[in-house]
Order: sequence, then structure tokens, then C-alpha cells
Amino acid sequence: MAELYRVDSPITREQRNNLNLTFEDIQRRFNNVRFQISILTGGSDLDQIVQDLENAVNAANNSTSNNNQALADISSALSQLETALTNNTNAVDALNAITNNIDSFDYDPGRTYKSPSFVSYQGQTYIVLRDVTGVVPSDDKVNYRLAARRGVDGTGSVASVNGNSPDLNGNVSITNQDIGSTPLTDFQNLNTRVNDFSQNLVEVEDMLENNFVASDLTDYGKDSYFLPNDSFLNLIRNVSNNGILKIAFLGDSITQGADQISYYDTFASYMEREIRKYTKDVSLEFFNYAIGGTGISNFLDNNFVGGTNFNTSWSIQGQPWNQHVRDFQPDLIVTGFGVNDSGMSSFENYNSYQAYLNLTRSWTKRPDIILIPNILTTTNTALYNQSQERTLAIARSTRQFAINNKIPMIDANRTFLLLRDGRDVYQQTSTAENNFFAYPSGWTGALGSFTLADNVLTPAANTSGAFVSRNRTYYNGVIDVECNFTETGIGNAFWINFRESAEYGRLTLLVVSGPGTSGYIELYSQGSTSGLVNRLNLSIEPGVFHRIQIESIEDRHIFSLNGNVVLDYTTPRNMYDGTISIGSEGVVPTIRNYNVIYRDDLTSTAYYTEQQLLGENGVPGSGNGINHPSALGYYLIYNPGIKKILNKLIPDIEYAKNFNSDGGLLATNIDFNTLYKAKVYQVGDVTTNSNSPGESYGILRITNPLNTDYSLQEFFGVASGNSYTRTYNGSVWTPWRLRN
Repeated sequence: MAELYRVDSPITREQRNNLNLTFEDIQRRFNNVRFQISILTGGSDLDQIVQDLENAVNAANNSTSNNNQALADISSALSQLETALTNNTNAVDALNAITNNIDSFDYDPGRTYKSPSFVSYQGQTYIVLRDVTGVVPSDDKVNYRLAARRGVDGTGSVASVNGNSPDLNGNVSITNQDIGSTPLTDFQNLNTRVNDFSQNLVEVEDMLENNFVASDLTDYGKDSYFLPNDSFLNLIRNVSNNGILKIAFLGDSITQGADQISYYDTFASYMEREIRKYTKDVSLEFFNYAIGGTGISNFLDNNFVGGTNFNTSWSIQGQPWNQHVRDFQPDLIVTGFGVNDSGMSSFENYNSYQAYLNLTRSWTKRPDIILIPNILTTTNTALYNQSQERTLAIARSTRQFAINNKIPMIDANRTFLLLRDGRDVYQQTSTAENNFFAYPSGWTGALGSFTLADNVLTPAANTSGAFVSRNRTYYNGVIDVECNFTETGIGNAFWINFRESAEYGRLTLLVVSGPGTSGYIELYSQGSTSGLVNRLNLSIEPGVFHRIQIESIEDRHIFSLNGNVVLDYTTPRNMYDGTISIGSEGVVPTIRNYNVIYRDDLTSTAYYTEQQLLGENGVPGSGNGINHPSALGYYLIYNPGIKKILNKLIPDIEYAKNFNSDGGLLATNIDFNTLYKAKVYQVGDVTTNSNSPGESYGILRITNPLNTDYSLQEFFGVASGNSYTRTYNGSVWTPWRLRN
């Protein structure tokens, strides 16, 4: 397993622990003096201030993402605290008088005494029960209650107070500690402690602004999102036409927000709040159509209808789920399925998303889509026994579908694995195993049928139907091996099985020898009735060694024969970790120079525990400990990618709503090749403009000035609904590309 160099976070775990201890200490001291402050300041309510501080610090301390709301909460709570302390300046002096100079509160008939406070009269001390003026203190239980009698020189002799004996005059001197009160010096230093606390909050703020989700992933080279340049074209066209933006959330219980104390903590709520915060002068509508316990196949099923398969506040009896969303006419659908789809193969999941894309493109109003590859369930099989590998394969195929189809993506799966396991699925490191490494101890299969010498694995005479398998996980990497056939034909083909799993199947490359150019290679997937793809008419004659290479990169597989690429094939099948085995169902060829490069995901120390991210099962609070994130989990897993997406989405909304006041109506007969300046134009009869996409009427958006040596033109045909893009690379424009 490769070990990733850990980039230092701006604030360490030790510093965060110190922050917690500092806050707990301040809170404890606040509790001790709250009553005195309330007495002296007319009942200033610090309970809510302390609660606000605690909520803000917990959110900030646990957070590793740039969250403006958390920072605002901290700022607000600190402001309230500092205001309360400013208003309580006189409390220190008053407390000093209470604790050290009680007899200075001699009764004054012209003075108003507030409840609760203290007054001294004829050497005795009374608690004021209600606001009074001109009422002589006495133990009447209405206006006053006797708190302390005079010492031995009066009528209330005492032998001791909390172990302190009277002096010669019969008076007992006591300190704050003797009566359980907060030490005066601590109260006087409260402002200093708050300043220290504020400094700790500054450190937390730095962590939020430069947290590992932003810093570590930047160092890795990528963030947990995918955002093509031409994203949100349909949204821009729709908003430009009517000034209304409709966003739907679609998915399972995670998208719905199950097991949350408040919907506020969900990623859907966060995304809505951020868009509302930064978008002005556009009518915004949001609706969450997610249904718990469902998968993408349920949404595609026209028989999955309201009243029978689901009952919600918005469902209509007998209407399919997908029609509810269609009738909302969304401009954007944020889509998060996957945890409930592990019963499908990666291939079936990929095809389901293709059907989903085709369905939404068939609607009269075509929405843009954001996809969210799923998190994984708990690793505690006693609690919930769902395969990590199958669930990961669903996320992998969803991710590749988004990339292959240029669909924006918030990669919750990548961030979740990084947080929980310290595993970065975006970055790999290479480990080489050469010359049948670890053979035979690290291998299984028909080991007795072969002899290894000088990097040559020779089968025993007349050996057939024999395979050997390396006990090492393979997903991405390069397999490099040579084989020498003694027999020809499909029955004696050399098999290379990779990503092989007893539970999830395998991919198999068959190398078939034949005279002249009658040889060929063919790729199979276990469970498929025929080959996926082949390359015929290859020179693979018997009697000589032929070098075979397979390079796997997620869903792409590149096959080479004797140093030449003969197949380059993409398939979402078998996106599982597995092993490699080699051999033949027929006569086994001689095999040599078996070398493999494993490209394993980079790993480091996990940042958070699974319980922190998913909550605790059976314990009240956010998350369920199985497959529903905690509030902290939502914040850490989803919000970083959402932030990145919104960095483009919100400016696109601004472009769409302002195009009339930006570039205005584009003049006719203008050559589109001369337009480089970043503007949005309303276009009349485009057919009069040279180098245009040739459609009448639409919106032309241009981004990136020419001085960057790169410019992007996007055209949205209002009448047709077609979207076109092209780029300028500093010297020539590329052809227009239709994108619907």
C-alpha cells in the first residue's frame, strides 16, 4: 500500500483539542458567574450567547471545509459575548463590593434597590426580594430576607463560618472560595480569556479558509468535483428566457436528508442557501424530490407511482416519480443515488444513467444535471452487511459516466474515502512486481503443473486447463507478459484474467494463435454471452514468444501486441478490485517475463472516524451509523464540491439574467471570429453572421479574454434548444460542436 505524504493542516488535532479545552474552561467559568452577572446587570441572558458560541465552535472545530455560515456564526457569537462583557464593565466593581465590602451597602432611604441585590442595615445584611425605595430593611419576607446577622458584638453570634472563626470583634472574614463563588481575579481576567479564546477562533477560521479539503487536495492536483467548461448551457438559456431558476434535488434518503435533526444540515439545504445568498434579481424555486430507499432504476420505472410505491406531500396518486420531476420543469437537477443500487453491476448502473440522461433530454424543457457519486456504507458488517466493493463500483461507474458525458459532478465518494480511510481515488502511485514476483508462495492455482526457472514458467508435458493466480489486488495498472504457443486455435487460447473476483466476475483477454495473420485477441466479461470487442488478422504464430500488454485506467483498457496498440476500449463492466490469473483452458503455452505495475490509490492517515461521519447507530442525533451521514459528515463530504460547482454556477446565473444589459443585441453581419471579449449577446438572425453556428436567434456567451490565448464561445439556440460550443487556442477557432 502506497503511503501518501501528509500535507500539514493549518491547525493540528492537538490545537483543536486545546481549543475545546479552552472553550470548556470558559464555559465552566461563565456558569459560575452567570448568577452574579444577572444580579448586577439587570438579567443579561448569557445562556443563549454561550450556546451560540458552543454551536459555532463545534461546527468550526469539526469542520475542514470553507464554510461561510460557520464563520458567520462564530463572528456573531463573539460579537454578542464582547457586547455583553462591555455592558457588564461595572460588574467587576460591583462584585468586588459584594464579596469584600458588604458593609458599604448601607441602607439609604433615597435609593432604589433592585431585586436581587444586597443591602446592609444596622450591621445586618438583607437580600432584596423586589424593587423597593424608602422601605426600611427587615426580615419581612416580602421586601427583604435576612441574609446574615451581626457577629458576637451584635445579636447574631456565630462560632465559625465554613471553618473560619470570628476575630476579636466577633467578625468572620470569608473569601469567594469559602462560599463557592468564582474568584474575583478570575472574573477580572475574563476579558483576557475571551481574547485568548478569540485567538483560537482565528486559528479555526484559518483552518476553515485553508482546510485540508482545499489545501491537501490542491496539493494532490485535483478537488472532489468535475466541472466541464460548457456546463449549465441549458440553465443559462432557460434563465435568460424567463428570469426564473428552478432547481430540483433527486435521489435517495441521503439526498432527502434522513436521520437529521434539521433539514438545515443537509447538502441540499446548504446548496439552496448558498445560491439564494449570492443570486439576486432572479426568481428562485427549489424542490426536493428525493425518496428514501430508492435507486436510479426506481426513477426510470414508469410503474413506480405515487400512492402505491411512495407517499409524499407532493406525490399524486398513480403518477410516476419521473413525471413529478418533469412537471416541475427544473433548469437543474442535482442527482444523488447509489447506496441502494449495489444490487446492480457497474455496467448496469452506467447504463441506467445513460437512460436517465436520455429521459431528461426528451423533456420539452431540458434540464442540466449534476451527479453525485455515492458514499459507502458502514464497514461494521454486524450492523449492516453491504459490500464495500459493490457499493464502490457503483460510485466508480457514476463518476466515469459524468466524466465521459461531460456532466458536472460533486464527488462525495472521493471525499468520503479520503476522510474515512485516508484513501484518494483520484491519485495513484505505482508499485512494480517483476519476474513472477513472490512465486510460488504468493500465488495460488495449479502450481504443481508449472516449473519456474530464469523467469520462464514452463508447463509440464501435456498440461491443459491450468491457471495460476497472483494473490494481490489489481484495479488500475499494466500487465506485461510473453507467451509461446505450441498449439493454435480458440481452444488453446492464452487467457489473461484481470479484476477477477469470485463474487463479481472478471475481464478476460483471449490471445489466439494461428498461422500467418489468422491470430486475434478478444476481450470478454464474465457473464457476457459473446466477446465485447476483438481485433482480427494479427500475426500470432506458434513457436515464438509474443509480448502482450494490458493497461487499465478506470473504464479504459489498452491492449498491445509486440509493442503495438491493437485495441483501445472503454467499458464500465467489472469496475471492481480483483486479482490476475494466467493460463489456458486448452494446452497451456510457455510463459515468461511476467511483470505487473500496480497503480494503487494513495493513502494516508484517516482524517475522521466512520462514527464521526455517519453518526452512531441507535443514539439520538444526526446520522444513523450505517449509511446516513451525520451533520458533520454532510458538511465535510458534500460542501467542498458544492462550493466549487457554485463558483461557476452562480456567475453563469448572473450572465444569464444580465445578457440584455451586457453585450446587448448583436449587430447583423458581424463575424463571430472577431468576438473575443467576455460578454453575453442577444443574437437576432444568426444566419447573417459569418462563422456562426447558423441557427436563427439565440444567446452568444463569450468567456476568457483574448489576452489569455484562450477563448470560449457558447451559443444557445432559443428556438431549437440546441447548444453549441467552440474554443480559440490563440491562433484558430475549433469547429462548432453540438451539445444537447
